Amino acid sequence: MNISPISLNTINKTSSSKKLSFGETPVCKINLKRKQKDDTYKFIPAHFSKLNPSDDKDELLVDRIKDVWGKRNDSYAVEIASNFALQNGRSVNNNFYVISRDDLKDPYRKITCIMQTTSTDERDKSLFAVDYLQAHPNIENKQSPAIKGSGELSLYGCVKEAKEHGFKKVYISSSNNPFYEHLNLKPGERNSTFIIDEADYDSFLAKVEQKYEIK
Repeated sequence: MNISPISLNTINKTSSSKKLSFGETPVCKINLKRKQKDDTYKFIPAHFSKLNPSDDKDELLVDRIKDVWGKRNDSYAVEIASNFALQNGRSVNNNFYVISRDDLKDPYRKITCIMQTTSTDERDKSLFAVDYLQAHPNIENKQSPAIKGSGELSLYGCVKEAKEHGFKKVYISSSNNPFYEHLNLKPGERNSTFIIDEADYDSFLAKVEQKYEIK
């Protein structure tokens, strides 16, 4: 499992079936931080959403992300796109999620992060693994990016999914340990791994909700 270095509130059952500008299904609402002209940051509405490998629009979206983001040698977009394509027409064993800005209409520009995780349909509920997590190249590893919060909010969405579907822990493999250490996550048994235990789900979610003013 790999995570590229990177600088949501009770699930709304009504909005979960509502479609946005491509084929994804919103899981929960979040707020990102957008840089202003005076170098301060302002909250903007966004969504943590689940992609559907059988949806043609989602397939086109992931292909576009692969072509643009995958130009970087350290990008996991190519691996995510390859695994996404394999899901169509076979037993699903992964979920795929994105964070999308609500202030942009272009589906290719509004995505700030894409990730691959354990399928929520997995019978073994011992852990919910975040296999790959890739932030947009324009905001990844920037000292003062145009958009902040994609990495932390991705974990927020994953913890919500893990809690909703009865997983005992969220398991993360990292290539950017300082980021996860900054979030005070527990180290795993292996080097460069971190975990969020079921007992810590609520406190983690509450902390992120307060920080990003998620209601």
